[in-house]
Amino acid sequence: MENIEWHAIAIRYPLFPLCSASIWIRPRIYELQLGPIVPRQGLGKFMMTTLEKCRSFWNMEKVILTILINNGSARTFFRTIGYTLDHTTADVLERADYEILMFIKVMLDEKVGFIGGGNMAFAIGSGLINRGIIKTSQVLVSGPTLANLQRWRDLGVATITDNNHVVDEMDIIFICVKPHMLNPCAEDLKKNHRAKSKDMNKVFVSVLAGVNLKDLEASFSFIINVKMIRCMPNTPMQISEGCTVYSSGSNIEPHDLEKVHIILNSLGVAQHIPESMINAVTGLSGCGPAFVYTIIEALADGAVKNGVPRQMALQFAAQVVVGAAKTVMITGKHPAILRDEVCSPGGATIAGVHELEKGNLRATLMNAVEMSSQRCADLGRKVFIIVTTHFIMQILNSAEDVYNFITIFEIWFG
Repeated sequence: MENIEWHAIAIRYPLFPLCSASIWIRPRIYELQLGPIVPRQGLGKFMMTTLEKCRSFWNMEKVILTILINNGSARTFFRTIGYTLDHTTADVLERADYEILMFIKVMLDEKVGFIGGGNMAFAIGSGLINRGIIKTSQVLVSGPTLANLQRWRDLGVATITDNNHVVDEMDIIFICVKPHMLNPCAEDLKKNHRAKSKDMNKVFVSVLAGVNLKDLEASFSFIINVKMIRCMPNTPMQISEGCTVYSSGSNIEPHDLEKVHIILNSLGVAQHIPESMINAVTGLSGCGPAFVYTIIEALADGAVKNGVPRQMALQFAAQVVVGAAKTVMITGKHPAILRDEVCSPGGATIAGVHELEKGNLRATLMNAVEMSSQRCADLGRKVFIIVTTHFIMQILNSAEDVYNFITIFEIWFG
C-alpha cells in the first residue's frame, strides 16, 4: 500500500457538529483519482465499494459521477461494477464529450402492469423481476386469452383478461399491444373507465412501434392530463443487455421520468432522445438484434460447411460478435480501424472481407435499418388514419356526410 499514489483527493465539509445545534453536515467527496502506477490492483473497486457504503450509511439516494466518453477502460470498469447512465446525462443531440453515470440499489414500490403479455412485455417484466427491481406480487399482466400468458404464471405473476383492471390497480402501465390494436384497446378502456383521483399519478409507457406521443395521448385522453412515455426497447432486456430509447409526453414530470429511466436502464442501457429520432433508432436497436442473430447464424453455417461441429460453431460465432462489440466499446476505436488491424496484407481476413464487399454486406445492413425505420413510420401513419377515421365517423350525421368524407379521404391518401 505504501506505493499507492493518490491524486487530488478533496473531501469537502467533513462530518462535524455545527456549533451547539444538532445539525450535522454530511461529507461530500469532490474528487478521487488514482495515479497511473496502480492499475489492476483492485483499489478502484475498493474505493467505489467504500463510497457505496457511505451512500448507504447516510441514506443517500444514489451515487453519480461524470466520465469522459473517450475513456473506454474507465467506462467499462464502472459498468462492470453496476454503474449505468443517469437520466440527467447530456442529450444525444448535445454531442457532449462526457456522460453521467449512476449507481443505485433500489426496489420500486410502484405496481407495474402490462396490457399485452407478448415477447417485449415479457422481456421487460421478467428482466425486472430477475434483477430484483420489483417483486412478482407487484406485477399484473392482461391479455386476450390466459393460455398465452402461461409463462408469466410460471414466474409467479398474476394474469387476467381485463385490461381495465390493470389501468385501475397499477401505477406504471406498459402498453404492449400491436399498433393496429391501439384504437380498439383504448376504446374498450374508455368505455369502462371510471375516473379516480389517483389517475393523475399513473404513468403509461408505450412500446408500440411507430405510434407517436400525440396519437397515444389522444387515444388515452379519457384520462385527464394523461402521463405518457413512448419508448422502444429490445428483447435482450430479458438478460439485462437491452438498448432502449424513450421520449416523454407533455404531462410527464421529472420524478416520473426518473422512475421509468430506472426501470429501462436497469435492463441494459436507456437514453432519453427527441421523439423525432425514435423511428430511426428503432431500425437500429429495436430491430437490430434480429439482424445480428442472422449474422451469427450465417457465421456458424460457414464454419459448419468447413467441418466445425454445429454447437461449437454457434458458440464461437456468438462469442466473436460479443468480443468484437466489446472491443469497439472499450477501445473507442472506429470499427474500420479495428477491422484494418485484423487484416494482414495478403492474409485470410482480407480475403474474407473482399467476399463481404462483393456480397454488399454493408449496403444490405444499411438498407435493413432504413427499411425497418420506414416501416415504423408507416405503422404510425396507419394508426393515425384509423384513429382519425374513427373520430370523424362519430360526428358524421348522414349518408351524404359519409360519402363526402370518403371522397376526400381517397384524394388525401390515394
